[in-house]
Amino acid sequence: MKPGGSDDRRLVAVVASGRSLVATRNAIDALLAGSIPVVSDRLTSDRLATADPSPSVPLVRVAPRNSDQAAASAAFIKPETATAMIIQDINPVDTYAASLGQAFKQSYVDSSHRIIGRIEPYNGALPGVGNTMGGIVRDICELRPDVVFFAGRSDALGAMVQVLSSRVCPDFPVRIITADDAVDFATAVVRGDPALRAGLNMNVSVSYTTLAHPAAWDDAPEFFAAQSVAALRDPCEYCYPRVFPDGDLNDGAAIMGFDGLLLVVRAVRSSDGSNDSPALLTQYLPRIHDEESIPGASGWISLSETGESTNKAVPILRIAGDGQIQFIQLASSTGTPCVPKVTLC
Repeated sequence: MKPGGSDDRRLVAVVASGRSLVATRNAIDALLAGSIPVVSDRLTSDRLATADPSPSVPLVRVAPRNSDQAAASAAFIKPETATAMIIQDINPVDTYAASLGQAFKQSYVDSSHRIIGRIEPYNGALPGVGNTMGGIVRDICELRPDVVFFAGRSDALGAMVQVLSSRVCPDFPVRIITADDAVDFATAVVRGDPALRAGLNMNVSVSYTTLAHPAAWDDAPEFFAAQSVAALRDPCEYCYPRVFPDGDLNDGAAIMGFDGLLLVVRAVRSSDGSNDSPALLTQYLPRIHDEESIPGASGWISLSETGESTNKAVPILRIAGDGQIQFIQLASSTGTPCVPKVTLC
């Protein structure tokens, strides 16, 4: 503080990235306790802070929550299935995995769709995950679900796919769907991991929701703002391809990082004047909704009263055994992503 009490801070907000772990949540808690607004670009755990955030200090999210991704997964898979099995990581420090399985169950189960067997647990923080997956795969062969929902991280998903390559029911097609952490699994397949490719080529398919993907821009352009897409795809002087000529947009990280910063910049440079302090930004952030939505490259960003992205676009991808990633469709928690004045925001 300057003499006389004026605030000399230049930090007005923090864009939080990384993984949905307890340590990340603790860092967010510390920022909120210091009255610094936090914008999450890639964190998807349904609960980002240890305690419920104070309405006086915003904690807002650009990415779709786990529950939104699970709802999009269920909406995508339900027309083609009647039964599902859930595999659940019970690692107590991984808040990403914790909320996925239950959210999928809530979205999937109805009068014509059911979960078969028990929810199959494993602890990704302990050794022996591969052995545990062997037992789970035997249950898959016995119960033969139409789809397996995997509520866990890429490394454990990889362990299961490897075990599936030698399962006792090779003629039974195993269909897996999971959430955005599977991008690391997909990257390993693309790079030629022989064990993962062998598993996928044994009548196994893996689809996953992701936070953003450039193929969605061409497949469903009506759900994206052209100016934000251009900043990441066009060869202009300050656009992404010129600034990062070796960059890759396919994992969605750069797109989500762009959108997190875009939200903060738009909020700081609002039409009503510069919001150049945490307090002024705190005042403005709740106004980002409906017609004041942010035109993100990952889809329009409209914040709910609790700071969540409402009806955010959710791309669904599939990784094949030859390393090809296929864009399947653009979904959302309601089925149709947010577009101001057109669809729910």
